Amino acid sequence: MLRALRKVLLSPSLQGAMIFAMSGGAFALGNLLLAHALTVSAYGHFALMVAILIITSNMGPLGLDQLLLRSQRRLGGRYLAPIILSSALIALAGAWIASRLYGVIPAAAIAIACASLMFALLRTAACALRRHGVAIIAIFCDTAADWGLLCVGIAALGGWIIDEEQAALALAGFGSIAVIAAYIVTLGHERTMASEAAPIHLAEAFPLLGIIAAGAVLVQAERLLIPPLLSLEDLATFAVLTSVAIAPFRVLSAGIVASLTPQLRKIHDIDGQRKLLVHEIRMFAALAAISTIIVCLIAPPFADIFTQGRYVVGIGLCLAACVNGTVKILQAVPRAVATGIGTAADLHRVNLSMWLCVLGTVTGALACAHWGLTALILGAAIGSGIATLPSIMMVRKKLARPGTPVAGGDVGASTGLPSSAAP
Repeated sequence: MLRALRKVLLSPSLQGAMIFAMSGGAFALGNLLLAHALTVSAYGHFALMVAILIITSNMGPLGLDQLLLRSQRRLGGRYLAPIILSSALIALAGAWIASRLYGVIPAAAIAIACASLMFALLRTAACALRRHGVAIIAIFCDTAADWGLLCVGIAALGGWIIDEEQAALALAGFGSIAVIAAYIVTLGHERTMASEAAPIHLAEAFPLLGIIAAGAVLVQAERLLIPPLLSLEDLATFAVLTSVAIAPFRVLSAGIVASLTPQLRKIHDIDGQRKLLVHEIRMFAALAAISTIIVCLIAPPFADIFTQGRYVVGIGLCLAACVNGTVKILQAVPRAVATGIGTAADLHRVNLSMWLCVLGTVTGALACAHWGLTALILGAAIGSGIATLPSIMMVRKKLARPGTPVAGGDVGASTGLPSSAAP
């Protein structure tokens, strides 16, 4: 039994999930501090801006960041230039949407666009560092927005931030400092790469972009849907719920993608990949069950105490949040498999499937919004879960065929992390 426990504790996926858990805790605490310090209206607007920031910063590099994991191309000026341009344009588009469609003041929208550009560059640095095995720094780059939110929350608690505009400016400032530090480290490691002219497979960039974008939209869809369907106050309540109830599940989901992808690419036979996947799914299922119990026990009183009764999070909302979070974990599995060992055709299939999940989320939310916030969350989860089934079946068929070739070959092995490293 001790041997089995040791194997679980040394699992790279669990190590990755534990490191991601720290960032999830930072995200949750930062949000709760902001919920405590800001007015309901200001916190609701800031929660919406964070959702737009996450979506635009994921989409900004147009999939070129993910290609670094699948190639030996050096991250130099010629590779960064289109990433900076596309990230800036998409960030400005997000700012326009925030201002025109959701009523965010222009100054706050521009500030969050600047933050989006910074975090897009940090995600690119994370991919470059991950292929060098610099695991911990890569995770901090990937989760920099979470740590930025914690810093902003602490500043708000101290009285230095009083509205959403100041919060957005502070987040952009944090991102700028983090980018400078991250690229000092990243470019030092990139000097070891062969050249800036190594071949890259651009045909894979857009499916990867679609998968990344769909994943970000899926995570943030409820925040975008709640203001027009319910109210800004409901959005603020949902943001608190995310901090105390949904956050553990999103940490597990992120851990699956970040850790399973390189592990799968290190294994070159179907049987080994299947055994790894079954082992990790069982482990994450157990963690999800434990998270559900803990959330239902402590989330309601914790939210009440931390926000001084301003936001009420009941058992019904907690259970809906746990269902929602479990669906997010299920959706992470096909994404990890396709990104790690999928062919170009597999990437296209998972890309399409994830956008079907977005459609399912929107449909479920629209159908159930009439009955309030709890029903909207459940409806979104059920609609998204049903749409996930085709991609789950694709993964099952792919790993059930003993003759299926493994994508990536030696390049995949060289870009994966060491088995003992966290992502």
